[in-house]
Amino acid sequence: MTPQIEVVFQPHGKRAEFPPGVTVMEAAQALGVDISSLCGGKGKCGKCKVRVLGGDGTVSEPSDKELKHLSEEEIRDGFRLACTTRLGASTVIHVPLRSRIGRQRLQTGGLEIPVKLDPLVKKYRVTMPPPHLRDSRADEDRLLASLTEQHGLPELGIDFDVYRSLPNIVREANWDATAVVWKDRIIALEAGDTSDSCFGLAVDVGTTKLAGFLIDLKRGEVVAVAARMNPQIPFGEDVMSRVSHIMNGGWDALEKLQDAVVSGVNEIIVECCGEADARPEEIYELNFGGNTVMQ
Repeated sequence: MTPQIEVVFQPHGKRAEFPPGVTVMEAAQALGVDISSLCGGKGKCGKCKVRVLGGDGTVSEPSDKELKHLSEEEIRDGFRLACTTRLGASTVIHVPLRSRIGRQRLQTGGLEIPVKLDPLVKKYRVTMPPPHLRDSRADEDRLLASLTEQHGLPELGIDFDVYRSLPNIVREANWDATAVVWKDRIIALEAGDTSDSCFGLAVDVGTTKLAGFLIDLKRGEVVAVAARMNPQIPFGEDVMSRVSHIMNGGWDALEKLQDAVVSGVNEIIVECCGEADARPEEIYELNFGGNTVMQ
């Protein structure tokens, strides 16, 4: 097994072990340390300067690309480009303020236009008669018939997960439950009356920012908003840089960019739910907006 080297980033205080030969930028991206990279890691912009605090043999020799952006004094002081510098031994990396991706004020407000409230997801409280000798219908038939009788719903499809949990839920809830209906399908069944908690999340996936809007689907109100810088920025600060990064790195690079956005969306969900006193499980629909590259 190849010996690992420890890389520590300051002032972030993040550390992990990596195989020798890893670039500073690769290690930073793996640890979530945001270093500016306008060119997407091609060594062209010179914005990813870091200071390597280590002795001889710790890093690769300065490349021709680095020499175009670093002065002799900077090299003597240990400054290198994160995207081209490879590490050969355990070391500490200091990321100067000018190389960090700073927090920005992100606009999330806008004009709210009145619309007729008709969400795709609706919740219906339903009470069902328990089975007895003269009523031996299957649980799903009992549920569907009760929804039709009490709410006038046509015959609905039922997701497989609902089929599996249906017998336990209705019995534990004494045949009083809430059906979550998306279009013409029951996508969830919850014990008791939970019809007052029905949320959707709209996410704007922009080149520079992610913005999430938690919406109460029963009342048509935005109840929480959260935003953050797009986590893909360390891979390139514009769309073309990210496309180039993917073309050079293949499926692995694409997966990393996708994972970065998913992680950012999950953080937004947690933040919005905390602000609105909601639970992530109560978000039944997500809508995403973005350009074709983001899709």
